[in-house]
Amino acid sequence: MENWRQVGAVVLVAVAVVLAGVALFAGLPALAVGFVFAAAALAVIGAVALILSARDRGQP
Repeated sequence: MENWRQVGAVVLVAVAVVLAGVALFAGLPALAVGFVFAAAALAVIGAVALILSARDRGQP
């Protein structure tokens, strides 16, 4: 189950980065910046969630 959480976190970040690229290509730099911040936030949330779930299972 843990692998699916990791894959899900990576996919969410990748989607946000792709959307940022599409927005930048479409000439919407403000929207692209928003998607970049969303990707960063998702990466941090995913990392914290993985750390906490590993800690709950007793792994350092």
